[in-house]
Amino acid sequence: MPQISVVIPIFNTERYLEACLLSIMDQNFSDFEVICVDDLWTDRSREIVEDLMRTDPRIRLIRMPENRGIGGARNAGVAELKSTYVTFFDSDDYADVDMLQLLHGGTEDGTFDAVVCGYRTVDDEGRVLAQFMPEKRAIVRAHEVKDRLLLANPSPWNKLWRKSLFLDNEILFPTRVHWEDLATIPRLLLKAKSINFIDRICYNYVNRSGSESMVASDGHVMDFLRAFDVLKDFLMAEGIYAEERHNLDKLVKINFGWYADRMLGKKTANAAVVRQYAKYCALLAGAYIDFDDRFHDMDTVELIHQITNTAVRPGPQPNGALARLRNFLSALGHAGKPA
Repeated sequence: MPQISVVIPIFNTERYLEACLLSIMDQNFSDFEVICVDDLWTDRSREIVEDLMRTDPRIRLIRMPENRGIGGARNAGVAELKSTYVTFFDSDDYADVDMLQLLHGGTEDGTFDAVVCGYRTVDDEGRVLAQFMPEKRAIVRAHEVKDRLLLANPSPWNKLWRKSLFLDNEILFPTRVHWEDLATIPRLLLKAKSINFIDRICYNYVNRSGSESMVASDGHVMDFLRAFDVLKDFLMAEGIYAEERHNLDKLVKINFGWYADRMLGKKTANAAVVRQYAKYCALLAGAYIDFDDRFHDMDTVELIHQITNTAVRPGPQPNGALARLRNFLSALGHAGKPA
C-alpha cells in the first residue's frame, strides 16, 4: 500500500500535463500512487497519461461517466485512494523534486492530520511572480487554536491530508461549482486534530491566462455565494458558527476583493467590465455579510416576499451596514493594480 496518493483532475491541459506528471514521477520519494481522473477531456491528455502508464505502474487512470468539474473529479479520486495520506495537484502545475518527501516527513510518522508547505506562483515560462512560505509551526491540539478557518490558503495542492478527514467526516468537494476549494479546505482544517506547517516552498502554481481562476463570468461571482453557504451550513452543523462568524465574514471580503482585484490586473480586461464586476462583488459581499443570517432559513415563498414586498424590504441598519458597504465599494474603487 502506498504512503501517499496524488489525485489529479484532468480536463484539456495537454500543454502542461506531461510536465506535471514528470515532476511527480521524478520525486526523490517513491512510495506513492498517482490517480489521474479523466473528466471527459477532448484533447491529447488521455494519450499522454497512457504513454506514461506504460513505463510507470504507479499511475492509474479513471474515467468519469460525465463531466462533473474539478470537485467531482477530486471526489472520484478520493474514493479510489489506497494510501493513508492524499494530496491534490492541478494538471497544469508542477512540484519541486523533494515535495512528497518533505510532506511525508512532515507527518512525523503519522502524528499530524495535515501538513502545509509553501508555494510559488509562476508564469508559463517558469518566472516567479510571487511566493508564499508559511512560518514553521507544529499545531498538536488544533481545536485549541483560534481562527482555524483562516489558518491556511483555501487550496488543496500545497497540503497533505489524512484520508480519514474526508471519509470519517463525509467531506466532499462541491461538484460543478467554481471555488470548490474554498468550500472544502476550511472544513478540513476545522476537522484536523493536528496540523504541521513546514517552512519550505515545494509547489509551483502556474498562473496561465486561460485557467479557471482567471476567467470572469457571472457564474464565478455567484458561486462564491454557494461556497460560502457550504461553509456556513457546516459551521452551524458543528455548533461553532457564533465563534467563527467573524472569520467567515473575513473570507467573504477577502475572496470577493481578491477576485475583483484579479480582474483589474488582467491586461486585456475592459475597464468598464472590470468596474462592473467590482461593483457586483462589493454589493454581494456586503449583502451576504449583513443579510444572509436573516434570509438563511427562509423558504422560497418567504424569500420572494422579501424581494417583492417593499414593506419588509431591509432598510438602513443601526449597526452601520450600509456605511460599511459604501466604504467597501470605495476601497475597491481605489484599489491599485496587484503586483
